[in-house]
Amino acid sequence: VLHYKRLATIAGDAGMHHLRDRLHHLLQEIELSAVQVLHGVSRITATVQRTVVDLAASEPNPTGRRRMWIEKLKYIDESVYLRSYKGLLEAIQQVRYLSSEARLPALQASCRESLERIAAI
Repeated sequence: VLHYKRLATIAGDAGMHHLRDRLHHLLQEIELSAVQVLHGVSRITATVQRTVVDLAASEPNPTGRRRMWIEKLKYIDESVYLRSYKGLLEAIQQVRYLSSEARLPALQASCRESLERIAAI
């Protein structure tokens, strides 16, 4: 990703458009990985909830490390992961749009204008 960021800084929109196929593949891989992470978080959360229910049933008044573990669970907020995931997907969609075929006419016009300014110097 840093390679694409450096290239975008140097070559601008035209460079990003040129690399769009490779970039879109990379974005798709990131999306798939993010889905796997989110799925993993959901599975872990469900397992923890079942464990707490089992512990409460077998030991109504836990002590020591078990009690501390159960008390610390209140700090886990699955919605934080969901917001992060949503933010990542929105950023990916924005990058995908900024390098898409739909923007090609605007990119061409921008390049033409830049070349005209350079030629006028």
